[in-house]
Amino acid sequence: MKTLQSNTHCITCDISYNSTESPVDFKILLDEEVVFNEHTNMSKYSVSHEFNACDSTAHSLKFVLSNKTNAHTVIDSDGRIVKSAHIELNNIAINGIDITKVLLSNDCISAYTHNNNNNDIPETINYGFDNLMGFNGELNIQFDVPIDKWIRSKNK
Repeated sequence: MKTLQSNTHCITCDISYNSTESPVDFKILLDEEVVFNEHTNMSKYSVSHEFNACDSTAHSLKFVLSNKTNAHTVIDSDGRIVKSAHIELNNIAINGIDITKVLLSNDCISAYTHNNNNNDIPETINYGFDNLMGFNGELNIQFDVPIDKWIRSKNK
């Protein structure tokens, strides 16, 4: 593992996409700066982004899925979903510390906001972290550095 200077931090994650024949758009923003932007024509991506920050600073990490349409979902003759395009996020780490399990076990840390891909619904639906993103929307994670201190505060 690469040694980082005290004010340099690194976010990494693995992204899987299950429907490369029908790409969607996916991006990651750190504090509103785009750090990954892809039209998903591959099944796997690994992301690594270094950033500078002082300790005890809050950050926003957003995962944004867009341009998924009804054509990305296959429904059988009985109306059941056979296949639906989705993004899977794994191994989300900050400074080498995997925070995926912390996110999965604590709904207060993040919010996945979407409208079930139904533009006729004016309100949005909010969920806690789920590592599958199947609807156009944003998964927003708020975190602080140093990350180990932040994790301890969320595991109380």
